[in-house]
Amino acid sequence: MQRIAREIGYSETVFAAPMGKAWRVRYFSPAMEVPFCRHATIALGAILARSRGEGIFSLQLNDTAITVEGHAGTTLGAALQSPPTRSEPCPEDLLTTALHLSRSSRAISTIIYHRQSSRPVRGTSYWLSPAVIILPR
Repeated sequence: MQRIAREIGYSETVFAAPMGKAWRVRYFSPAMEVPFCRHATIALGAILARSRGEGIFSLQLNDTAITVEGHAGTTLGAALQSPPTRSEPCPEDLLTTALHLSRSSRAISTIIYHRQSSRPVRGTSYWLSPAVIILPR
């Protein structure tokens, strides 16, 4: 799967195989396996609807189960249930590294504007990534 994802070259590629009444799903970037990808899940829902008929499809990811609802009328479409979200304090060494890298790259994936907290946090829609809270003046 990793080799195929690298050859395809998209930011994420989804692989799905029937598993009982559900689908076993894995996501890969060209460099590594990733735990979840919204866009690929939407595409998968549309393709499942086209090939299996409209409905809600159960997806088993590496660490959790979600669903995607596929529609195949005159246009294809899908709606997904995201994995649970969470946040936690960001370790100082990770924050320092992310801030250092951000000077030359896009290491910080999310900037959160927050009025009640000045502590840096890591947040996720499944995969923890650094977020910097910027307080308005």
